[in-house]
Amino acid sequence: MIAKQKKPHTIGEELIKPCVLKATQIISGEDADQKMKSISLSNNTVKCRIDDIASDIKSQIINKVKLSPFFCH
Repeated sequence: MIAKQKKPHTIGEELIKPCVLKATQIISGEDADQKMKSISLSNNTVKCRIDDIASDIKSQIINKVKLSPFFCH
């Protein structure tokens, strides 16, 4: 979602995570709050996830092209 909105990756840790932690604490209590704290939204983590998604999409497209009847080996 961060990447789709073309926002800096740091917004995850600076804004989104604190809001999610507060809402989780209010709704579900301390146990859920501790689990949510373990989710990493650091710049590096978000970048790695974006890279993984991009790689997966590229692989899917290549496979679909290879399976296409219009693709000559």
